[in-house]
Amino acid sequence: MAYNWIKLALWAMLPAIACSACKEEDEYMDNPDVSVGIELLNPRRDSIIDLNTFVLLMPQRAITGQNGISVVKIPLTASGKDTILAPRNYTILTNMGAWHLAADAGYESNIRFFPTNGVNSGRFGIDILANPYYDTLNYALNVVDSKGVVRASIRIKQLPSSPAINLSYSSISLPYEGGKVRVGITGNGKWVAEPNRDWIHMVEDESSDSTLTLLMDENGGNGNRSGTVKITLTNADGTQRVEESATVNFRIDQFTVDNDFDDARKLSIAELLTMLPAEQNGEGTIVENCYIEGYVTSDYSRRALTRGQMVVEDESGKGIVFEFIDAENNTFPLNEKVTIHMYNAKFVREVQPYQVHLEGGYHRPTGLIKVYPMPTSFVRRHEPSAGITPAEIDRIDKATLSQYENRLVTIKGVEFALPRGTYCNNLDVDIEYAEAHRYGDPKGFYLDGSAPGTKQGNVYWSETPLNYGHILRDRYGNTMKLTTSSGFLDRHKMLMPWGSGDITGIVMKKVKVIPGTYPSFPGINPNEVYLEAGETFTLRLRNNDDNKVAHEREAALSRDIMQIGPWTTENAIPSITATVGSGTLKFSGRINQNAQPNSSADVIYFVSGNTRMVPSDVVDDGKTAAGTPVVPFTSDGGFWDVNTQYWWAKPSSIMPEFGSGEAWILTTSTSGTEGGGPLFISFLTSSSSGGPGPFRVEWSENENAPVEDWIPVVYYGSPDVDLSLTGMQYSFRLPDAMKGKATVYIRLRVTKDQRTTYSNYNTTTTGTNRIGMIRITQLKENLE
Repeated sequence: MAYNWIKLALWAMLPAIACSACKEEDEYMDNPDVSVGIELLNPRRDSIIDLNTFVLLMPQRAITGQNGISVVKIPLTASGKDTILAPRNYTILTNMGAWHLAADAGYESNIRFFPTNGVNSGRFGIDILANPYYDTLNYALNVVDSKGVVRASIRIKQLPSSPAINLSYSSISLPYEGGKVRVGITGNGKWVAEPNRDWIHMVEDESSDSTLTLLMDENGGNGNRSGTVKITLTNADGTQRVEESATVNFRIDQFTVDNDFDDARKLSIAELLTMLPAEQNGEGTIVENCYIEGYVTSDYSRRALTRGQMVVEDESGKGIVFEFIDAENNTFPLNEKVTIHMYNAKFVREVQPYQVHLEGGYHRPTGLIKVYPMPTSFVRRHEPSAGITPAEIDRIDKATLSQYENRLVTIKGVEFALPRGTYCNNLDVDIEYAEAHRYGDPKGFYLDGSAPGTKQGNVYWSETPLNYGHILRDRYGNTMKLTTSSGFLDRHKMLMPWGSGDITGIVMKKVKVIPGTYPSFPGINPNEVYLEAGETFTLRLRNNDDNKVAHEREAALSRDIMQIGPWTTENAIPSITATVGSGTLKFSGRINQNAQPNSSADVIYFVSGNTRMVPSDVVDDGKTAAGTPVVPFTSDGGFWDVNTQYWWAKPSSIMPEFGSGEAWILTTSTSGTEGGGPLFISFLTSSSSGGPGPFRVEWSENENAPVEDWIPVVYYGSPDVDLSLTGMQYSFRLPDAMKGKATVYIRLRVTKDQRTTYSNYNTTTTGTNRIGMIRITQLKENLE
């Protein structure tokens, strides 16, 4: 691999093993500060040391017995060259005794080195990470002796990254009275703000590195007015650059007293929505001076939605999602009646990054249409009320749900397809505040605190760290997700019930996009590649009281045919067998099918599913970290998953098709299922970052049948475990042809050598896939 973006200046060159007779020795004796300078010309690549260059560091004397030191860069092996993150290895030749490596203060996170210390001659490797900042970095990796004296330095100069600056929102409309607004700013450098109108003022003492507070004067003129604030990235010394991409503009529209609320016309929400341009699919700006009256159907006190979001519905049977500029301004409680001035309100489609990094990321629509940004001043009146009565529905198919977008509904008679854990099992940490990081905040987006860009997590196949989805199924076999936020204060309130009953919540739209293309098979709809491909709807609870599903298993809409897991212990068991009905689970690439308590190359092993099985309230006292459970989570108090490796690099003998991957193989019986309702297979799954992504559910009556004879059911994608910490829930209908079989085999088989991150990399040999629980159920009635 050629790295023409490396510029390496060698200030000295000696043989790899220096001798005391070399004539260059006198030169180094007179110049003890000789070092190597490295200029990094591509700041966005992780591997920045030329693989084929030898580097010698020779401060002090050469190898003469007087504390000489020599550091030699050695080329990597052929296999190492193919790995972008492979370490850059050095040999250090010295008789100085103990030494250790240290980066310049403040730059410890820019460079990784290992080992960190040694005695006399030895070896170490380094990785230099990408420079995320909009400023040149100058630092060194130092070889330090036992007395703390720097004996050698690798000087590193890293050019700045491309400019990256984003605003939490780009424009605002204000009434004639004016007022304050706060704008969130994320970027990879310092910034300056410059208003272009004298009625726009910066509030210095309320601004910070990540927030700009502006104050607008009252508009006493005869017409609406507009202004902008130019926000520009700067170097560390405050000097500006001329790059256009280093500047963003924040627009302010302020109307006059002629468009004041007192002169506005009342409209129903249904009437208001007809004023949006049809060709813009729900987006647009309200140009008439009008207002609405409705009832708050969201419960901000339980934080079931993004903290700043409020949902309002009126008697016309329509609802609107509002998102306030500041989440702290969403203080309107559940059921309160509100009057909202809608002049110049902007309906926008929500977007979120799916590959977060400091250059802004790639964004995809979530499908949610909302009024944003929402100034508090738009709420002109509010008063307590009994609220609005939920609409009752008994089908959760898309055609039905599309009529209830942003409305409060009670779905009659549903069950959870995979009752496991609590509402949200993304570990017992409060990441509800992570929505502030949606725009690429360098302080971190992921649950483990790693910075954006350090993971290439793909959210096509996950709910993202902020949400968790449980599958609801109605009496007709239709499914949808009950989605809860990881900031939801009732998220650990109870374990998911096994029976059936009514559930209440707000119907909200979202969009899932299918990455890549998959092979076509007869009878397979490409839109079934993912359970929620395209436009779909989720149900959002307001609080725990909305869930009226019975806990008694006998009350379920379906009967159990077979269930494997969940496991409540990591102790080794003889085999993976059904806990309900008959069945076994094995892996095609394993010799030993037993489950073991830890990782091994030739077994299935247990791994914590991070799933709470002990209900708990959370602390919300204003002192303890918001959302901290009263009952702490421990691995002993959760469910376990089974995990295994070698999903592509070790094809097994029972997978004869060339290039095919491995499979989970489920053996069971469907005897006695003739007639009755449809069969379903439901399971939880996730893969490591290097693990397999594309899977296919397929079945056969012959375990040894050729691959082409296995009958496809549906394609699905395994999510990255870093984004779906307890696994994605799937529930697929099985063909009626599978009913009444004494023995039937079902495989969850990898169909492509592509890892779960979908980043064009092949599955690694150590890549894993895990299964948390598998159920095969049959609806008790056939209502089709």
